[in-house]
Amino acid sequence: MNFEINNNLNFQARNPVIKKADDIARYVNKLYPRISGTKIYSLDSYSDSIYYKGKGPVLNKYNNKIQNVRGVSKKLYKCKKSNFHKCTSYAEVIKKEKAGNCGESSFLARMVAACNGIKNTKIVYLASEGEDLDHYMVYVNDRKPYIIDSWLGFADYIPNALAKFRSEYSKFIGIDGISTDSSLYFLESKGNIITNDKMRYSKKLVNQLAEKYPELILRQTK
Repeated sequence: MNFEINNNLNFQARNPVIKKADDIARYVNKLYPRISGTKIYSLDSYSDSIYYKGKGPVLNKYNNKIQNVRGVSKKLYKCKKSNFHKCTSYAEVIKKEKAGNCGESSFLARMVAACNGIKNTKIVYLASEGEDLDHYMVYVNDRKPYIIDSWLGFADYIPNALAKFRSEYSKFIGIDGISTDSSLYFLESKGNIITNDKMRYSKKLVNQLAEKYPELILRQTK
């Protein structure tokens, strides 16, 4: 059973803005294949899988890898080196460990989006009635705002995305029990390397990333 982040969700033709964002959401998962411990745990089949037997040794293994990634994140947050150093160091440890949850996925998606000309982005998390639902994604403040969610492998305009969070993706982000009358909204992430105040994608940074990692640029963007 494959628990890698989904890179092959069904995609229906949409306008160029959302198609490009959707391509980025899936392209991130191709560039940085990784296992998500939280996705394993959220699956309905988890209790019947080999990961559950023996108290989930594989789940524990990948949770430990994610903690290693986040240990690097905390160090980078405090260091005074350039954003280029922070960005590349964090991306490389995610790639090395091949592990990451929605926070790591959002960092990667924002980086790849910036290298493909998408501006005015920030990392946000989903909330409801004052409760942090602990699910992160990239919010693009375009004329018509949309999100890029590489952990789930899709992108869409805000109303459509919120509807999907309530329906087909609800089991993955733990909102099955939330009342349909409860509002869903986004709050800006703060306090670590993936956040917006510590990682601004200037023209200089984007050029540095594109030079070091030309594979970050989608073919149609080149």
